Formats: sequence, C-alpha cells, structure tokens
Amino acid sequence: MSWDEDDPFYASSKLFTRTWAACLILPELLAVLATVFRLRLRQKRGLLWWDDLFALTAMIMALPVFGSTYVLLANVQLSPFANRCIGLSVMVSFYSAVMSTRASWVFSIVRTIPTQSSTFRFLSALTYFFAPFLAGNLVPIMASCLKNQTWHFEYPYVCIPPLSASTFAFISSVLTDFILTFTALKLYWSIKFTKTVRRLVLIGFTARSIMIPTVVIALINRHVRQLTKYNLVTHQYLLLHFGLLFSLFACNGLIIITFIYQKRHSNDLESSNQISTLSRIPSSPSTSVELVDYKAREIRSMAARFRPRAYSELSFQGTLTDVSMDLSEVPSQESG
Repeated sequence: MSWDEDDPFYASSKLFTRTWAACLILPELLAVLATVFRLRLRQKRGLLWWDDLFALTAMIMALPVFGSTYVLLANVQLSPFANRCIGLSVMVSFYSAVMSTRASWVFSIVRTIPTQSSTFRFLSALTYFFAPFLAGNLVPIMASCLKNQTWHFEYPYVCIPPLSASTFAFISSVLTDFILTFTALKLYWSIKFTKTVRRLVLIGFTARSIMIPTVVIALINRHVRQLTKYNLVTHQYLLLHFGLLFSLFACNGLIIITFIYQKRHSNDLESSNQISTLSRIPSSPSTSVELVDYKAREIRSMAARFRPRAYSELSFQGTLTDVSMDLSEVPSQESG
C-alpha cells in the first residue's frame, strides 16, 4: 500500500502514529526496570523462582511486539516473506507475553503462601490451566490469519484477525482477568494487608483492568466504516500494544508490591519450611505479625550478645537488612 507523503491525511496519520508510539517508551522502560529490579533482588538473596522467570519471559516476548512498532514508523519496505515472518513473530510474541505476565502474577501471589497450604496447590494448578487456555486463544487467530493470503502485503504488515477470532480472544481475556483478579483479591485480603499496601494492590488491579477496554475499543473500531483502512488497522494495532503494555506494567507492579509486603511483614511465609524447623517458635501463632515479632526479638537477643558496645542502634539495625523485614515497627528491646 503506497501513500502520497504530500497528502495531509497521511501526514496527520503519521504524526498520530508517532505520538502514540512515543507514549509507549516511558511505561515500557518502567516495566523493564521493574523486571530487572525484581531479578537482581531475588538473585542476591538466592530466591529466584517461577514468577521471576515468567516476568523475564514476558519482557523478552514483548520486545518483538514493541520493536515492530518502530519498524513500521520507519516505513521500511520488506518482502512478502519478511512481512509474514514479522507478523507471525509479533502475534506469537504478543500472546506469549500476555500469558507469561499472568503466570508471573499468579506465581508472585503463590510465593506468599506456605508450601503446605491447599491454596498453594490450587493456585499452582490454576496457573498451569491458563497456559492451554490462552494457547487455545492463540490457535484460532493464527489459523484465520494463515488462511488469509493478502494480509501480509498491507500496512502494518501484521494479521488483523476476523471479528469472530477477535471476539473469542476478547471473551478469553475477560474471563482470565476476572478469575485472576477475584482469586488475588480474596487471597490478599485474607493475608490482612496494611492500608498502604492495600491501596497499592488496588492501583495494580486498576491498571491491569485497563487492558479490557482496549480490546473493546479495538472491536468497536472494526465496525467504524467511516474510517479508512489505514486508520482502522493503525488504531487496532496500537490498542493491542497498549493492552500488552498495561499487562506488563501491572504484572511487574504487582510483583514489586508483593516484594514490599514480604519485606515489611511476611518474610517467614516465603520460607515457612525453614521456620517450622527452628526451635522455640510458637507452635501456632495467630498472625504472621506475631511470627515476625518473635523472630525480630530472637535476632536482637542474639546480636546483643556479640555486638560491640560502641555500635549505635542505627548501625545495628542496618545489619538486619538481610533478614528482609522492617524492624522500625517492632518495639526495641534493651540489650542489657
């Protein structure tokens, strides 16, 4: 498809596309930094787990999707074979990234649950359930795109699936988000968040839910016949990018929220098996805060017997950073 660069419509559409693509840069960098931040912290503490690996996979899979945007903005003329390869890679990467973000989300929640809990097994099974569920979402779209022999010749060189496949993808996305959101909210509230962390969780879920309206708008745009084909596919293509963007952003945001919660209140939930073997721990503490307070007192008692008297309370508190808990809320005890 060729366009006259002197055409005002072409110039305005190109400016619109560049503006939307520029809006993707900063949030995407934030999502990348959140993932790197998570991986480095977990690597230093020796606690890398599946949620970290899925988050990294999501970021890797998102690179072809966002990279294709800048290829399109450069208006590079490619062969039909190259266009088809780009379209298929973008499509597979997009759905793989969405699936990985949801899996990372669930595993980050699972991390806060004791291993012996039945909820742990339930959420683990739930995670593996969504893998074939979303794979089934991808199959009809890929099949419909492969049957279309002309899609790869047109801007933006990606497959725009038919309405039936788009509707099926939308229903799958809504069901997945609804079940994950309901499960996570129920689990988080049972752990008894503080007000600050509770608000952060709500912000994360709000950002995550923005992905659903983007799909709705994309479906509506398919029926707006007043728009030219150029504008139609541009809008839908960029809306899919924004859907993936918010998915990545909210996923990594919830991972950071989980880390903050563990750091401040429940490091013991993450290593419940090790804690259960320690001596003199209350057999059945009523709350996780009691368990944290107990461990804090034990650490203070042990450190007080060995630290020099010249050490200040501030420097002593700095030695407890490896414990991953905030002792500022725990009443200090006299070392005697």
